[in-house]
Amino acid sequence: MHLIKLLSLITVLLVCIINAQCNYRHVELGLFPSVNFSSTSHPSQIPIENNGLLDGVTWNRVNSEFEKLTNEPVNGSEYKLILFLRHSEGWHNVAERKYGSKYWNDVESKKPQYLDSTLSDDGIVQAQQLQQRIIKDVTQNKLRIDLILCSPFSRALQTAEIGLVHLWSNHRIPKISVEEARESIGVHYCDKRHNRTYLMSKFPKVDFKRLISNEDTLWTPDVRESDQDEFIRGRKVLDWIYNRREKRVIVPAHGGIINAITASLGYAWGEGTSGKTLPGDIKYISGFSMRNTEILPVIVRRDLKK
Repeated sequence: MHLIKLLSLITVLLVCIINAQCNYRHVELGLFPSVNFSSTSHPSQIPIENNGLLDGVTWNRVNSEFEKLTNEPVNGSEYKLILFLRHSEGWHNVAERKYGSKYWNDVESKKPQYLDSTLSDDGIVQAQQLQQRIIKDVTQNKLRIDLILCSPFSRALQTAEIGLVHLWSNHRIPKISVEEARESIGVHYCDKRHNRTYLMSKFPKVDFKRLISNEDTLWTPDVRESDQDEFIRGRKVLDWIYNRREKRVIVPAHGGIINAITASLGYAWGEGTSGKTLPGDIKYISGFSMRNTEILPVIVRRDLKK
C-alpha cells in the first residue's frame, strides 16, 4: 500500500515538473478565428451557427489537419484540439443588462439571490439552439469530442447538459468538472458555486470528485481574483487537459477564464483596451469577449522549454 502511494506521489511530482517546463501556444492553420491580438479574424465576426469554424471549413478538414499534427509531432511537441464554449445567458446576465455594469458590479452582484446563477428562459432557448448545431456537426459533419471538461457552475453545466446532449448521453465520453475552469473568483454571488452534494444531485452524469471541498471555500465576499491569479489558473486548465490522454476536448466555461486561457496561448483579442503585463511577459488584453453559446476552437501545442 505504501509503495502504491509512493508511486502515485512520484507520478504527481513528475507531472508538476513537466508542466513547469512547458510552453503552450496555439497553432494557426486557417481553420478557426485566431486568438492572436494582431490577427484580423475576431471570433464574433463569424456566424454563431458555424460553431467556431471559418467559412468554408469543415470538421472533416479539421480532423485531417489535426491528425497530421498528432501523427507527425515535431521535437516532441504535443497537440490537443480544445473547443472553448461560453455558457448560455444566465439570470445574472439579465440583471447586469437591466441595472447597468456599474450598479451590477458595485451593488446588485453582491446579493445572495444570484448564488450560482442558473440559465434564464432565453438562456435555455440558446442552449436548445446550440443542441441542434452540435447534433448536426456530430452526426453529419464529423465533429469528434473525447472529453467534456466543465466549470462547476450551474449555468455552464446546464449549457452542457442541454446543448451538448448528443455528447452528454454518450457514456464513453468522460464528463468532469474542475475548479480551475470556473469564472473569476470572489465578490459576485453568481460566481460562487453550490456545494458538491447539490451539484452531484442535479448533474449525476458529471464527475465532481476533483472539486477541492464540498462547500465553495475559494469564494470570498470581499476579494475579487486578480488578472494575474486568473492567468495562472488558466494555465492550470491547460496543464489539467494535457495530463489526460484525450485529444479532443470541449470546455463549457465562462468569459473570464477563457480570457485567461487564451492569454496563455499568445495574445487575446481586445476592443481598443489597454493591455496588462502578466507573468511570462504575456500581454493580457481585457475586452476579449464571446457571445453566449459561442464556440472558440483552438489547436494547442505544448513544447518543453529550452
